Amino acid sequence: MKGRLRPAEEDLRLVRYQGKTTLPCVRLVEGAVLKIVWMATSVGSMKVNDFKANNKAGLCYDHYGDGVALRGTVEIITDDTIRKDIWQDWFVHHFPDGPSDPNYVLLHFIGTEATFWINGEFSHSNI
Repeated sequence: MKGRLRPAEEDLRLVRYQGKTTLPCVRLVEGAVLKIVWMATSVGSMKVNDFKANNKAGLCYDHYGDGVALRGTVEIITDDTIRKDIWQDWFVHHFPDGPSDPNYVLLHFIGTEATFWINGEFSHSNI
């Protein structure tokens, strides 16, 4: 999509602030706008446990040298209607019981601030 930064799967990172910086790779499930991103994970994952304790997070997008770093919060979503709506067929490899699999939860990132590095120029914005 011309003019819109799209993350490569391997370049999307979720950062948790718990006294240390960690950068586990996650796969973008759905992102309707820059500041709203959905990700699927297991209910028992370290990410879920960390976000239960501290919901502050950051996401970084990189695309051929241009980048966006977002700061915001994460909600842990267990609502069956939303899980069914976001469900993608390939999730069955991780959650064999489908959208109702008790191990399947969503991380809903909501960005509040952004730092952009586009075409060699920085800018900062509340989003």
